[in-house]
Amino acid sequence: MAILKYNNFLKEYKRSSLNLLTNNEISDSFTIAFEIEMECDDENIAATVHEEDLIKELRSKIFSLLKNENIDFSEKLFFIEELCYACQFDYEDKTLDSVLNSDNYRDDMEAIIVHYASIVYSDIMERLDNDPNMPKDETKLKYFTEKIKEHLPKLYEKYNDTLDYVLDATLDKGVEIKQDTYIIGINNSIMFLNDFFEEFEKQSYWKFTKKTGIHINIGIKKDDIDWNIVKGMVILKDIGTDIPFVYKNIAYRMNTSFTNSIFDQLELDKTKIDLNDIKGTEDYINDEIEKVFKKQGPKKFAFNINHIKKQNYVEFRYIGGEVNKDIVIEKLLYFCYVVYAMTDSNYERRKYLKNLYKYFDSLN
Repeated sequence: MAILKYNNFLKEYKRSSLNLLTNNEISDSFTIAFEIEMECDDENIAATVHEEDLIKELRSKIFSLLKNENIDFSEKLFFIEELCYACQFDYEDKTLDSVLNSDNYRDDMEAIIVHYASIVYSDIMERLDNDPNMPKDETKLKYFTEKIKEHLPKLYEKYNDTLDYVLDATLDKGVEIKQDTYIIGINNSIMFLNDFFEEFEKQSYWKFTKKTGIHINIGIKKDDIDWNIVKGMVILKDIGTDIPFVYKNIAYRMNTSFTNSIFDQLELDKTKIDLNDIKGTEDYINDEIEKVFKKQGPKKFAFNINHIKKQNYVEFRYIGGEVNKDIVIEKLLYFCYVVYAMTDSNYERRKYLKNLYKYFDSLN
């Protein structure tokens, strides 16, 4: 299908890049899935208790309980922080059997902390289970699914067999629409976005807010793919005093707790960087990136490369807020451009090396 002129993309990149991506053969090599978050103001449904609020409550009550028991936990603050974030409020049994099972900890002080944490966690979960104003997840999801069918009927009829609907604990009253199976090709993905926005912009029940996001998962059908994570990171260049291209028209998404840049977290040793050995340097940086993701988890980063090894795709979490169709399509094209560059060693190599050298020069 013909693609409209996306001026911001064309100002930043050559028309040849757009022509390359939308060539039928190249376009059809991409596998694409959207995760679209929406909220509503429906007074018939209770607002979600956010996971972040539950973590804060858990942390605060653990501190209070330990203080009441005269237990000195000053050297275990980081452990408690990690423990609280490891707790899953959607999987009570799993959390109590693993994360909050004191038998799993060899350090005596940590085992004691976990014992008290399990008490606090169980109290919180019991309160949530017994709250009469808190509908069960399956009831809430069924209600929201009917509202999708009611307010986005054409989308529902055309794509329901390929979509999944899930609750999102980060939203007040919201749901996430996601592909159950990948869409093949950029052109087909744009068709889906056209269909979605055509109905979405005509109704008033569902809305985008500062809390909603649109995540785009992109893979590519190639034999023996060698993903160059460093190349993707450097081309994205999602940090700086100026607004980088990836944040054009969505600058309010910069520097949030869920769109951090990997650049901010890397602590590289310049003595291990050899400009005469680019491959060796890339391997070193990749190892450091892996350490960052293991320590902080993938949900904090806008460029989520956590799924590459096992599932062969990258998740781009940059888009959010009150966006329109043109912004989303333009970002889709850009993310596909990045993925193509990551998986084709020759494509944009000169540009990549130029940006890589600049990055090395900027290191202290």
